[in-house]
Formats: sequence, structure tokens, C-alpha cells
Amino acid sequence: MSESVRSNAAARVEWRYWWIVFLAVFAIVLATAAGFVFGPYRLEAGDFAANALNIIRAKSFHEIYGNYSRWQFNHPGPFFFYVYAFGEMVLVDLLHFVPSPHQAHVFFGIILQSGFIASSVAISLFLVRDKRILLAWILVACLGAGIGYIAVSSIWAPHVLFGPYLLLLISSAALSLGWFRFLPVCVFCVCVLCHGHIAQPVLTFPVFLAAILSFAWVAKARQVIDPAWTSGRKRTGVFAASFVIMGIFLIPIIIDLTRCPDCNAVRVLTYMKSNHGQTPKFNQAMNYVASYFIFDRKPEWLDTARDVKLGSLKVLFELLMVAAALVLPTKWLLNLKTSRVELQRLALFCILALAFSTLWALRITGPLYEFNSFFVYSIVGLLGLLVVYCLIARLPRPVLLVFSLLWIAAAFFIVPRYNANFEVFSKHSTILGGSEPVHFEKSGSRIAINQIDGQDWGINTGLAVRLTRSNVPYFVPNDWTYVFGWGTGYTEELLRNKNNSMEIWTAKVDHLPPEFTESDYCRIHDDSPILDTRGEIEKFNPLKAKCEIVAAPSARPGKPDEWEWLSANMIALQFKSKSASKPVDLSFEVFPYLGNGKIKSQHVGVLVNGEEIGSEEVSGQGVVHVSVAPTLWNRSPITTVVLKLDGKQSPKELGLSGDDRRLSIGLLGVGVRYAQ
Repeated sequence: MSESVRSNAAARVEWRYWWIVFLAVFAIVLATAAGFVFGPYRLEAGDFAANALNIIRAKSFHEIYGNYSRWQFNHPGPFFFYVYAFGEMVLVDLLHFVPSPHQAHVFFGIILQSGFIASSVAISLFLVRDKRILLAWILVACLGAGIGYIAVSSIWAPHVLFGPYLLLLISSAALSLGWFRFLPVCVFCVCVLCHGHIAQPVLTFPVFLAAILSFAWVAKARQVIDPAWTSGRKRTGVFAASFVIMGIFLIPIIIDLTRCPDCNAVRVLTYMKSNHGQTPKFNQAMNYVASYFIFDRKPEWLDTARDVKLGSLKVLFELLMVAAALVLPTKWLLNLKTSRVELQRLALFCILALAFSTLWALRITGPLYEFNSFFVYSIVGLLGLLVVYCLIARLPRPVLLVFSLLWIAAAFFIVPRYNANFEVFSKHSTILGGSEPVHFEKSGSRIAINQIDGQDWGINTGLAVRLTRSNVPYFVPNDWTYVFGWGTGYTEELLRNKNNSMEIWTAKVDHLPPEFTESDYCRIHDDSPILDTRGEIEKFNPLKAKCEIVAAPSARPGKPDEWEWLSANMIALQFKSKSASKPVDLSFEVFPYLGNGKIKSQHVGVLVNGEEIGSEEVSGQGVVHVSVAPTLWNRSPITTVVLKLDGKQSPKELGLSGDDRRLSIGLLGVGVRYAQ
């Protein structure tokens, strides 16, 4: 710490600079994003739609989880969702300031991240007590403009950790130097980060613990001059604020624990105990972290580079940056009476964060994508800040001006080279349309979304958001509930459709369309063609492709002669029917899974409009016939048929392959015959 700060117990954060930085960052980013934020209504899709479902639940204080993980659990807490929910209530529900909820989320995301950055700048100025640190921030921001724009304008879960992690490092350094007033800031940042990602305790607790231990050392030596510590009343207030923050952030986690074993904590532990396959070697992890220092936006190439050199140029550059941040603040290089301890302390916290970031990289499962550790850019930025400040701290003003102009010119050349894109990150994950409620021919409808695979999940999550905002319940296959919501899985009661309120929707497209329209889905309605095969068996896949039948859960239509292995314990079919005065014959051509003779037969039960009407043991390819009484058939002009299946054993359980699906039958064709 410089002499002036160490001897000044009354030193304060200069809030005018906080406001200047906040308004500058907010205005610059919002001006660039204005075409998106204030443009046409945008409907979320994909990840942003999945998060929108969480935000909708947060509006009614029903959300206790963070965003979903592809490993089928949720990240620990919903802090960001409640911020965006508040933004939606203010900007959409109350003020009608922006057209869509997502645009409100982005607007408030910019506010939040601008606040984190402004706080980081203000505390750094408090520590250094030299306004040239502000110029250093500007120069670093120019060089990292592409990354910084993403960090501030994006509300994608991996990106939002940049701001709070940056503030954590700076506030922890301040706390470690004896400034007790920053304890609540540290606690807040740790809580925010731990809500945001399951790995953040590994990345934040060591930083926070180091700050606490260092402060304790200073306090033991009676060198703390901060009135927030020396005044008993103020000390109590700081502790109280810290515990209140911690308590609020713990509420959703405690609620989750009361729901165990059906809780997120158990799902996380299950994931941690499972085998995740190959993880990176140390040399890969080092190169992965070092890739952030050279703005390598696609470091996943390291996945297959098991023998990449530990002493690569990027790793050497990282080490050079670290060494410069430690050595440059010395009294000899800066020609000062004493070393700039506050700068060196910031460097030490960056080194600690880099060490645990490398440890995290060693545990990453799946590809080494940039987004997995996007927060590392905050460490890079802070190290860059220290180096740049030391370079400009003693320059005469004319030289400083020339240096700054040359730096900014170089930044204009460098920024486009690292794939910087000054667009709102979610622009290509949102689509036009979707502002009007979904139309249904009867009230009380419930929608079974036939979510198939990763190709159609983007448009289907968008549908789920639109249905939710239309107050229409939706349901998905149980292996997709971790994305759509844990209480949204198919149930037997839903698929049986005894009260004729369930509709099956299947996406026709396997890509994200430019605009949301209901015509992108197969669904059975009053204008659908009547299914009447006149006693013949028609192939199942062509019927699905023509939207004459919709089914759930069911794969997308394949070739006409292909069958579809059914692995769920039931499948629901819907089609348009006509009134009958005599029994109607239903036929299903099936092919049972017999596991190379290890299974004797498969049981197939048939329900029509909620009532069980027959069953059959199927031991070979053939046709299952049932006859439906006209009173049951005429319950609804849209007939729902459910095939109840056993799925006795999986190929994996039978020792035939690694397929762990409990296969039952292959469905080849469907026939409907009305008596003359």
C-alpha cells in the first residue's frame, strides 16, 4: 500500500468516478446494442429460452435453481434470474419500455455488469490513489474491447461471471491489505459466482480465504486503520451486512436440501461420482488457460493435443505477464520511495486465481471450450492493467499522450483479429415473433412437446417459453426435464388424455427459423385430414411426415420402411377421426425387441381416449389388432391412442452392446378401418 493510503484512515472510495465509469460503460454498450434492445419483439430459443423459463419462475419467487448443466443438474443458485426477472417487471410489465422480456433481461444485464466494472475501477483507484490508473483501465479496455463487450452485453451464463470475478479479485486484495469495509463486497461476489457455476467454490473460496487470512495477520499486528474495523459499531455493521448477504444467497440452496433425495444436491453428487471419461493433462490445462492471454477464441483444438508443449509460446507469454505484474511495481523500476504493495498484492491474487483456474481446467469434462472458463479473461485484464499502469505511471505527459495514441491505434488493428463481434450475443439465439398468445381451439389445453434431440431443442424451448407466457402448461420427455424444468416430465395421466385436453406438438424443422410461427409444428386440429386407411396398414414414418399422425415421445420421421425402436414405457399417438356408429378397428404393425432370443416376447397394451381396451404379447413381427366401441371412439374428434410397453431389458443389461435403452418394440405402421 502506498504511504498516502496507509496513513489515511479517512480514505474513501470516490463515488463520482464510480458513476462516471458506470454511465460510460452502460452508455457505450447500450448505444451499440440499441438496435437489438429497442428493436422488434424477440423470442428466446435454446439456452436463452431455457433460462427464460427460470426467469418466469423467478418472477413469482418459485425459482431456486441456477441455469441447467448439460450434465443434467442445475448450477447452484438463481441470483441472475432474479435480477433479470426484476428487469422484466420494471421495463416490460410496468413501463413498457422495451418490446419483449428478453430485451429487458439484456438491458438489466448491461446495468449489472456495468456496476461490477465500475466498482472494480473505483476500488482500484481507492487503492492506488493515482488517476493514471483510470487511463490504464481505458487502454486495457481498448485492447480487450471485443471480450469486454461480450462480458457486459451478454446474459449467457458462462459470460456473466466476468464482472463479479474481476470485482472479487480487486476487493479481496483491498481486504487483505486491511480495508475491512470491503468484506461485504467480497462476500457478495463469492455468493454471486457460486450461484452462477458449480465449479466457482473451487475458484472463489481460496481467493476469499487468502484475503481473510491476510487481513487477520494485519489485524493481529494492529496495523488496521480502517474505521470499519477500529469502530466497534461499524465493525458490527460490516459483519451484519456480510452475514445477511450470505444468508439470502443460502436460502434457495437450503430449500433444495429439504427436498432431498429428489434435489439438485443429489444430482450434483451423482454427477461427481460418475465416470466422465478422459480429462485434460497438465500441459493441456496450462495451454488452455494461457489461450485466454492471446485471445484464442477456439481453444477446443487442445482436446486432441494431448502432447502439446508445456513450454509453448502462449504459456511463456502468460508467465511473462505474471512476472511483469509482480516485478514492475517495485520501487526501483518506478523510482519510488517504496514498492507499490497494493499493486503487487493484486498480482498475487491474480496468480492465486490462475493456479485454481488451471486446477479447474484439469477437471473439465467435455471439450475445452472458451466459455467453460470465460471468467479467466478478468484475470488477464487485471494483470494487463497492472502492467500497463506501471508502464505509464512515470511517463511525462507528452510521452504519455503519444504512448496512449499508439496503443489505441494498435488496439484498432488487434481487436478485429481475435474474432471480436460487437453484436448482442443472444441475437442469433432469438427469433422474431411470439408476442401474441398461442391460439387453442379449446380452453384448458396441455401441450406434450415431442422433444427429440439437440437439433430441435432450440425451437422447442422457444415454444415452451411462449406457452408459459400464454399460461398453457407444457410437458416434455423425462430425459429433457433438466432443460425444460424438473416438473415438466410426461406422466401416464397426461398421455392417456382421458379428458381430451392434451395436444402433441412436434417440430417440423430441425433448425432455428428466422421467425416463430405455429406452422413450424405438426399438431392435430379441426382442419387436419381424417385418418382412414380403409383397413390397410400405412407406414408410420410417412404418416408422421405428412402430419396425419403426431406422436410423443417419438423420433423424427425416417425412411418409409424403417421402424422406430420405442424405449419409453409408453407412446401416445394423435390423429383426426370421424364419428362412428359401429366399432372401429385399429391395427399396429410392430417388431418386438427380443435381444437375440434372450427375451421371449414384449407386452403391448392399447388405450384409446384414456381407456384400456386390450393387450397382447408379441413374440415376432406382426400386427396388433383392437376394436374400439363407437361410444369411446366418439368422445373426441381427435383420437388419442397410447401403447403401453414393458421394455424388459436393455441391450447393455443383456450383454449385447453398450446401449442402455430399454427397448420394447419397433413401430412400423398404423391402420384405421371404419365399418361400412
